[in-house]
Amino acid sequence: MRLQITPSGFAPVGDQGEAALRIAATADSYLRLLRGEDDPDRLFFERVLVMEGDTELGLVLKNTLDAIGPLWPRKAANDPGR
Repeated sequence: MRLQITPSGFAPVGDQGEAALRIAATADSYLRLLRGEDDPDRLFFERVLVMEGDTELGLVLKNTLDAIGPLWPRKAANDPGR
């Protein structure tokens, strides 16, 4: 997914131009991050999450997501929709 920072927040952007920041991880790692089950700093220092490019932009993104909290809450074990 490619994003840009706009005055009103993050917005998707097409494939034009060079990316200022690249973040790579396994799908499982992204899912655990979205659910708030894993710490991005730990994944970064264990080299499971790789960030290349504008690290200041990466920190803005990380801090914004931390402030929002889990984006995809984990369902309870007894939830039939799981």
